[in-house]
Amino acid sequence: MITKIHLPPFPFQAGDNAIFAGIFQKSMLIIQSTAIRICAGKAFYDSTFEESVSCISMKKKLIKLLIISAIFCSSQVFGQITQAFTEPDTKYQRAWEMYLKEKYGAAKSLFDEYLAGEKGSEHYRVNAAYYAAVCAYELFHPDAEQRLTTFTDRHPESTKAPLAFFNLGRHHYRNKKYAKALAALEKADIYYLSGDEVAEYYFKLGYCQFNKGDNDKAAKSFKEILEVKSKYQTAAQYYYGHLAYQNGNTKTAIEYFSKLDSSATFGPLVPYYIAQMHFDQGRYDEVIRYAVPVLKNKSPQNNVEIMRIVAESYSRTGDYKNALVYMDGYRQGTPQMSREDRYLIGYCEYKNANHAAAIPHFEKVMGPLDALEQNAWYHLGDCYIQTGNKASARNAFQMASKLDHSALIKEESLFNYGKLSFELKLPGALTALRDMQEKYPNSTHADETNELLAELYLS
Repeated sequence: MITKIHLPPFPFQAGDNAIFAGIFQKSMLIIQSTAIRICAGKAFYDSTFEESVSCISMKKKLIKLLIISAIFCSSQVFGQITQAFTEPDTKYQRAWEMYLKEKYGAAKSLFDEYLAGEKGSEHYRVNAAYYAAVCAYELFHPDAEQRLTTFTDRHPESTKAPLAFFNLGRHHYRNKKYAKALAALEKADIYYLSGDEVAEYYFKLGYCQFNKGDNDKAAKSFKEILEVKSKYQTAAQYYYGHLAYQNGNTKTAIEYFSKLDSSATFGPLVPYYIAQMHFDQGRYDEVIRYAVPVLKNKSPQNNVEIMRIVAESYSRTGDYKNALVYMDGYRQGTPQMSREDRYLIGYCEYKNANHAAAIPHFEKVMGPLDALEQNAWYHLGDCYIQTGNKASARNAFQMASKLDHSALIKEESLFNYGKLSFELKLPGALTALRDMQEKYPNSTHADETNELLAELYLS
């Protein structure tokens, strides 16, 4: 069989090194043609030992030929490149050299001087206009947008046009004009970008889409670079995780947030989201296991909110002592607590038998006549009983009995109100106990209700 000769991939960018590329490609085609003719000989048929030896000899000759040809072609190529840059194109060459060294000020001046002249090849003049515009962008010059826009308008068919749109998008992104950045980036083409530029393209495209509210497209853009090592990787992982969190995809969100633990920028942000997602899933032990060490060993953002989540997680698992510890930390960092905060503190104090301490917190829950208030009135009534204040307890149970959010609390509160009214010889006992008898004939308090009514009838 004939051995296949593999040429190296064509290494030059179209346009910038057109002469070099053409000569190199032609030289390699000559080498390939010669190699195939050599390989087609009998030495490659491998039918006898002698023929195999001949094959090896032919291969050695082929390698020598390739090396000699490459050296010859290199000298021819560089000779022609030197001849290609004649005046005034040598000025373009100097500008290009400055550009490659990232000396954008010098490069821009030389490109502009080259363009101001009337001579020079059309190819180089188009490229000079593009690179001068990029230099303006890199130098933060105010005419960068105008230069890039003018280039895309005048040279839409140029291979530099997609790159100009990319840089125009970068310009608008840098100035936080995300709608304009998105419009420009959507006209760019990743096939003209380098590896680092591709990562930058997808991140900035995704962020602009995210800013616009197009979350599905943003997630797709971020996903392109989640596993690509670049300076945009962690940011892409954060926003991808954030979008998953917003969509309720907690598994994906936790997966990508967890990758950011060591990130100086995003590491402090993610503990709150992870703790909140575990809490929303009812995984209270997992909240405690994850968030308590984070609060002790790190300085996460939203640490006050994390303490609140931990406190309620302890409460949900019945550890009211630790719940109060974290609610105290939360209270110190919160200028104004909500009704829900007050209720949680009051309830934890109540469950720890700190009835006097619970009372002021329950009292601050009252207002909207909602389910939270009904619960607060009920537990407040019990706190008053435990502290010997039956009159206030009677009033609290009366208020709880008037709300319909919890049938059980309503029943218990009505009975307690009637009983305390009876004990304190206050109005309302007969009416309350009759209501108990009629509305809750199967109540666990039915027998005691009947006994109290009998005593009232006899009195």
